[in-house]
Amino acid sequence: MTGEKIKVIKGDLPESLHMRFKILCAKKNRTMGDVVAEIIEAWVLEQENEEKGK
Repeated sequence: MTGEKIKVIKGDLPESLHMRFKILCAKKNRTMGDVVAEIIEAWVLEQENEEKGK
């Protein structure tokens, strides 16, 4: 992380998807929060690039 203030987000997932995600994060020695932040960052950059292209 960047030393930036952290905000909490919450969402609902099917139990089976949550478990699969948790297991895969553990296998890769990653926190679920770090992976979620990485996915959201990629999505935000994609959306920002689309906005620039308009």
